[in-house]
Amino acid sequence: MSLFTYDIYDWSSWSRVYQSIDAWQPLIKHIFQKERLPFMPAEHLTPGTNAVFKVGNYVIKIFAPAESGINCAIDIQTETFAMKRAEALGIPAPKCIACGFIEDKYCFSYLIMEYIRGREFTNIADAVSYLLKCCARS
Repeated sequence: MSLFTYDIYDWSSWSRVYQSIDAWQPLIKHIFQKERLPFMPAEHLTPGTNAVFKVGNYVIKIFAPAESGINCAIDIQTETFAMKRAEALGIPAPKCIACGFIEDKYCFSYLIMEYIRGREFTNIADAVSYLLKCCARS
């Protein structure tokens, strides 16, 4: 029996479920057990393209499966490379805790990283843009 029970057959079907804690909680719990990480109930984070939730001191990102119509293979490689590269260079960034995939109703790739409290870029983008414009004039 699948832990994820919803149907994904295109972008629209993915869009209806990717931020549903109820839909993802059983699968997230299983992934955390598999990775031997402490599980806590999932919490919402700012929506994007993938299913992203805060779980205790971690963030789990479950990438859209192929059935959604999106090919996330490059995204997964890029994100894991960027996090590992940032760590190697001493650049402050969330550490990659685990990454892998799970065969359930669909093949879901996932990435677990540490949660870092802060302000989201989208909330400060206008101010940053203004500061950059001011600096460019100097």
